[in-house]
Amino acid sequence: MLELWITITIIVIVIIIFAAFFLFLSSLVIVKKDHQAIIEKYGAFERILEPGRYFLNPFTTRRAGYYQVKNIVFKHLFGDTLFAIHYEIEDIVKFHYQKTNLTNLVSTWFQSGATDDDIKSKLTKYGITVLGIKH
Repeated sequence: MLELWITITIIVIVIIIFAAFFLFLSSLVIVKKDHQAIIEKYGAFERILEPGRYFLNPFTTRRAGYYQVKNIVFKHLFGDTLFAIHYEIEDIVKFHYQKTNLTNLVSTWFQSGATDDDIKSKLTKYGITVLGIKH
């Protein structure tokens, strides 16, 4: 009978250790260099995380978005033309919550004959700063 209690106690301790380890991993957020993360608390925007390591309450907060914000190159082939935009995300909140699909936006503008300056000014509405355009 004593052996049964020891076995049950060991199983319970192992379950508690695994639960604590899982809780630790689910609360850890690592943001790499040139990236930012959007954090929401109870489904609403709370803050932006810069590069580093963070512990969040896994029951109330979540990482809603994770983006590279520096030195980004978007390349797309439109017919026979390779189109490349070198850009940075200046306003990650605007970029995230407008659900920006860069491929659809740029292809629509490119097909409508928009100039490079038009594309630059339109992308600023989405929190994007264009550093260069090649085609």
